[in-house]
Amino acid sequence: SGLYLWDATRAIVRRESAGADTVAIHSLYRPNARNWQESAGYLRDAIQFLSDYLWPYPYPVMSMVEGIVAGGMEYPMLTAINGPLDAAGLFALTVHETAHMWFPMLVGSNERRYAWQDEGLASFLTDLAIRARNPDRNPGRSTQHAYLNDVEAGGEVELMRHADLYPDYSSFAAASYTKASMLLHTLNALLGDEVFRRALREYGARWSFRHPQPHDFWNTFEDVAGRDLDWFWSPWF
Repeated sequence: SGLYLWDATRAIVRRESAGADTVAIHSLYRPNARNWQESAGYLRDAIQFLSDYLWPYPYPVMSMVEGIVAGGMEYPMLTAINGPLDAAGLFALTVHETAHMWFPMLVGSNERRYAWQDEGLASFLTDLAIRARNPDRNPGRSTQHAYLNDVEAGGEVELMRHADLYPDYSSFAAASYTKASMLLHTLNALLGDEVFRRALREYGARWSFRHPQPHDFWNTFEDVAGRDLDWFWSPWF
């Protein structure tokens, strides 16, 4: 059927220059799509959480569409999501795809060369959003277990590898999603929440609408932390 339902709401984003501002939120889905009745609210919450943790979402609208792709795929101000997801899974995937509005839509890293620069960050931010929504959950621990499972299955490959050169998709996903997210959780624990968050925001301030390389990410964190972290980057990345 070509029939879609259309839900709409608004997100409140606080901008330093203009105070509170609104972002129009749209969700379009087929009537039989499971759990999508709450999707507009999930998208609103994702925009508000990420705007608060990172920096304000800069655009006037954000939309999500059910169907079209397998899993999720991000585009500027739009994401398409599909698959048999329960409510928790739909919320998590909504946050993940929305996080791509910051990485790489604003901070324009090269996903083909260094997928961890956006997929890893999106996965890490999704864990934070889940924990903020459900304080009893520890998605970071789940990410660690997923990474260890990848290692035990022989799927671990270094992160600094072109996407076309991974032996298979599972190795690409292990490096780009679970391993990268696990390392960001580790770095957050190492530096502390306040320093880590300040460094991530500084990375955005320096590299929004530009094209950073991995060393730009590492250098920004070392500058903000005031620490030499080569001992951490070199063996892990």
